[in-house]
Amino acid sequence: MTAIIALLFYTFNPYIFFFSRAFQPESTMLFLSITMLYFFSEWIDKEGWWRFALMTLCATTAFLVKIPTICLGLPLLYLCLRKYKINFILQWRLWLFAVISLVPIILWCKHSSYLKSINGLSWGNFYLSSFSTYIDPHFYMRVFFTEIFEKDLIYVGGIFFVLGIVFTFKNKEFRFIHYWLLAIIAFFFIGAEKTAHHTYYTIPIIAPASILIGYAISNSIKLITAYKIVGIKRVVLLAVYTLMVISLPLISYHKITGRYKAKRLEKDYPIYNVGKIVDKVIPKNDLIIGGLWGGPEILYYSNRKGWAMNTIGCSIRSIENLRQKGAKYFVTTAQEEIDGNVLNYLKNEYETIRSTDEYLIVHLGNSTSSLKDGRGGNEG
Repeated sequence: MTAIIALLFYTFNPYIFFFSRAFQPESTMLFLSITMLYFFSEWIDKEGWWRFALMTLCATTAFLVKIPTICLGLPLLYLCLRKYKINFILQWRLWLFAVISLVPIILWCKHSSYLKSINGLSWGNFYLSSFSTYIDPHFYMRVFFTEIFEKDLIYVGGIFFVLGIVFTFKNKEFRFIHYWLLAIIAFFFIGAEKTAHHTYYTIPIIAPASILIGYAISNSIKLITAYKIVGIKRVVLLAVYTLMVISLPLISYHKITGRYKAKRLEKDYPIYNVGKIVDKVIPKNDLIIGGLWGGPEILYYSNRKGWAMNTIGCSIRSIENLRQKGAKYFVTTAQEEIDGNVLNYLKNEYETIRSTDEYLIVHLGNSTSSLKDGRGGNEG
């Protein structure tokens, strides 16, 4: 029963439901992380080279998709210590697993750093959050209440989650789940600033939390009976328990359907519309600049390569720098967020392909002033 309830909570969790349909790699990372943990635990117990191959493949790809998943080495270390004790450091197959799964990450980081040095398109050096983040009450309120309790575990699930921790705290069979949970919390603190800023950073906690929620729900009545709670207290506890269990699917349904209401999605329609226009009128191989606060949505819907430019940092210099690097078009659906001088510059200096209240498409060819001066299009 625990497994069935955990599966239902995980499958119909509003965040899992939504982000598994988004273009962020969280769903892929979760799948690979869970399969890595599963096959590693299977290999520890039963061994076998096919299990070793699968766990190594899943670990390598999980780490490549999201490097912070390396924190899941904590539950793996627990399994190693449980079986081999301190002698795990002498197990050559564990060293082989570590080398095969971590070397690609090191090579990728080196390559990514190189790309950063030549074109600024990739991430830079890893850095920890500032100390002020860890002493800011807003960080803990944002991450552990707003994101985890309210959004990830939808209130009622959060209560059952806490009960699940209490019920299983001394249960050695759940120690692996506890270390899994602890590794994810460590991940939250390592990337504290980004965890507080990006809602989907807390999604990994839903997997181990679902197991603990499933255990709490399936064992609550047994515990009420075991502790010999009778009379009015028993009636009240059973009533509260029933209401909480019934409310879970209702809350999930409300939050899932709420995310797909037309009023909530209408702010994204211009991005979708301009993407389809770009895909239709702009040559396939031309690079574009997508001016939008947030991410690469314009590039995604346009089916084009190029640069995602944050509207906060959108300036004449930054646009011209990317133009020199090959950008042929500037596309935005956030004109109200961009400095008016930048928009006027683009409209006066370059050819406007489409301009409406919702979006702007500009061809970054030869500037009109350069043509008038007879200088050509190489100067920005």
